[in-house]
Amino acid sequence: MITQFHAIHTKVSYFGRQMIGYDADILKKQKIKQKNANNVCMVISPQSRFILGWNLLNVFLLLYNATASPFRVAFHTTAASTVLLAFETLTDFIFLMDIFVTFFFHMRDMTPVMKPV
Repeated sequence: MITQFHAIHTKVSYFGRQMIGYDADILKKQKIKQKNANNVCMVISPQSRFILGWNLLNVFLLLYNATASPFRVAFHTTAASTVLLAFETLTDFIFLMDIFVTFFFHMRDMTPVMKPV
């Protein structure tokens, strides 16, 4: 009986050590993932050059659409060339991308804080 217990104890000790080592590896990988996740910054500052250029691009595309679209509707015209059609499709795609870029803006809370009297 003691020899059977010793055999079982040896197997449990062996597999237990493997599991402990395996758990340590998993914990180490999780810590590395958390560290890397903490270093990733997906927030875009409103004062960055990228946002300045992005907003200027959107302003120019909005001005184009604000003048070209009413003209086309009023005079029942269509895009004269494939280049113009490609440009307008690109414009629509940029407006769609602007929706997703806006999700990554850092917005300050400018509401005044009410202090108790």
